[in-house]
Amino acid sequence: MTHHWRPSDHLERAPGRNEWLLIHRGIQLGRIEYGRVGGRPAFRSVADSTVTRSTGRAVSPPVIGYAWVLETACDRLWDWSVRVRPQLASVREKASSPVSMTAWP
Repeated sequence: MTHHWRPSDHLERAPGRNEWLLIHRGIQLGRIEYGRVGGRPAFRSVADSTVTRSTGRAVSPPVIGYAWVLETACDRLWDWSVRVRPQLASVREKASSPVSMTAWP
């Protein structure tokens, strides 16, 4: 059976509870958190926290969006990382450092 590539192929379970990391080629693009929104279970896509302003001060990581399904939250975060993240490269001190991950049981 053919496997069709999906952004969720790059998800890794984070050591923290209810969190997944989106890692592509050793670079953490962001994380997906599980929680409740308006009393409903939901997933929140959050960009990498290394984004800085031109002043060099760290800013709070931008929330990309909310979704009711993990796959949709991952798709939104991937879409943001492809379209918006490269534009922010000029105002960053340095691109995200590589993240070393091991298999999560």
